[in-house]
Amino acid sequence: MTATARPSLGRVELVKLAKDWLRAEIEALERHLAVMAFKSEQAHIDEIGNAADRVAAAEGLVRDKATPLALETARHIISEAGMRGGKVTENEMAMLVLRGWAELQRVTYERVAAFVPTNGYGGFRHDPLFAGISPMANVPSANQVASTPPGTMQTSTAPLVSVAMSEFVATRLGKKTWGSTSQRQNEATYKRFREWCGDRPVDLYRKADLADFADAYARLPPEHATAPHYRTLAFREILAEAEKRKAKRIIEKTVARNFGALSAFFRWCVKKDYCEKNPCTDAREPAKDDRPARDRQPPWTVDQLNALFRTPAWKGFGKKRYLPGDKVEKDWFYWLPLISLFAGTRLAEPAGLLLADI
Repeated sequence: MTATARPSLGRVELVKLAKDWLRAEIEALERHLAVMAFKSEQAHIDEIGNAADRVAAAEGLVRDKATPLALETARHIISEAGMRGGKVTENEMAMLVLRGWAELQRVTYERVAAFVPTNGYGGFRHDPLFAGISPMANVPSANQVASTPPGTMQTSTAPLVSVAMSEFVATRLGKKTWGSTSQRQNEATYKRFREWCGDRPVDLYRKADLADFADAYARLPPEHATAPHYRTLAFREILAEAEKRKAKRIIEKTVARNFGALSAFFRWCVKKDYCEKNPCTDAREPAKDDRPARDRQPPWTVDQLNALFRTPAWKGFGKKRYLPGDKVEKDWFYWLPLISLFAGTRLAEPAGLLLADI
């Protein structure tokens, strides 16, 4: 058996990956700015100041060569490209990410400040590494911004969803709430969400955005993460390819689980005061179960439930959970069925809860 050679990762390849990453980030920025506005002239001025501060901070990270802060993103970029890099390569990619992040902050500042691009943006000395990468053309002029009717705009000081999601994942891993499988599945869902809805501040997502994402997610084929003809495609490209192939769609249970992962994230954002309410709440109706009646699992009867909770696992067990005895261990095995019983959920749903959520 001959091993398939992975593409080599020299400086040229790394720079190309960094440019592709920055181009995608700028496109996401444009989608965010398309819905961003300001309640007043002062709010606009304040945001320009905030954007300038972010430029200074990002440039400081480049000067300090703070590559550990960008290693996770660097590894993700390399992995997504189907490549593999060692420590030296990952550090070099991380440095390129820091430079790209600083460039993104410069572009953000100049977009917020409503500079009109001529031969690129003005106002900062841009990184020559990323010459030729320019945002989309729908940049409003300062006159267009000034003419927007007062009281019709919104602004936000909440973190971008990509930043908040990274923080959320870190808290879950730090508390050992997730295993490796949950982490992989949930991070994949969050990536799809950002691809579909854009990387906006957390509090600028609405119920309609989540409903739209859920509808799109439900059109994914079951093998979208594993099949060679899907694996390297972006979300919208996968949907188009699946439509062309007339592929089957993932089951409702999978859609519900992934939407639940998004809802858990936004619940956490509410607790962090990043947003006022969870946009996932009532955003979608579960799809109708159109399986034949013989294939559907009927609900448990009261007698069946009483029989279950009179077994040794709840009444007292010995050497094994199913053998009678005096031991009662109130762990996940004990509590999850009880929570599901009284909350009307599937077992997987309360499995991701923290004690504070109960």
